[in-house]
Parts: sequence; structure tokens; C-alpha cells
Amino acid sequence: MPKPLYLYLIFLSIGIAFLLAASIIAYFRFDFLKHSKKTDGTITDFILSTGKYRSFRPVVKYKTLTGKEQSFTNLVGSRPNPYKVGDHVPVFYDQANPSKAVIGTFFSLWLLPFIFGLIGTIFTIVGIVLRIFIA
Repeated sequence: MPKPLYLYLIFLSIGIAFLLAASIIAYFRFDFLKHSKKTDGTITDFILSTGKYRSFRPVVKYKTLTGKEQSFTNLVGSRPNPYKVGDHVPVFYDQANPSKAVIGTFFSLWLLPFIFGLIGTIFTIVGIVLRIFIA
């Protein structure tokens, strides 16, 4: 068992690692959004992701600004499913690679950096509190 004196270092290290991961993910997401185009898409189907947690990942069809029809399966799924077939959703896609696309909602765009940032913040605060009051 680690000594209480060094316990704060463990929490701080984990917290900083998660905050760094959140920052990197957010940077790449901002970069993608900066270079992507926005259009409207339509939910056409769902892929059931199996595993420990089952979720529904929407399949989205959209047209690029040049009129080419594309489709993609969103990386983020959920359960219960907030969408139904035929729903219209905002889509951001890479002009150079139109199959690289994402549904333009907070959940799809920012869930991962938000979770990493929240965990990182909690661990960092606990590490600071442990350092101040125990070490």
C-alpha cells in the first residue's frame, strides 16, 4: 500500500494524464471542425454495438456540397437510442475524405473529451487536496 505522503502524486499523475488526453482529443476535434464542411444528413439505419455495453450507432446518409451521396456509421452510440430512422441531423465531413464524418451534436462531438476532462479534473483536485491536508 502506498504511503499517504505519495498518494497525492498518484492522483495528480492520473489527473494530469486524463487532462492531457482530453486536451489532445479536443485539439483534433477542433482541427477537424475547422477544416470540415457542414451539411444535413438523414438517419437510415442503426448498427447494434455488442460487447459489455450494447448501444445503437446511427447510420447516416448525406450529400456533400458537390452533390455526391455518402454514408457513415457514427462512432458514438447510445442506449436508449435518441434517434429514429428518418430523423435529420447536422453532419460535419472532411472534404478530402467525405467518408470521414460525424453527427454534429454535442454528444457526438464532445462526449469523449468531456468525460476525460471531468475525470482528470476530479483526480487532480483530489491530488491537490491530499497534498494540502495529508502530505
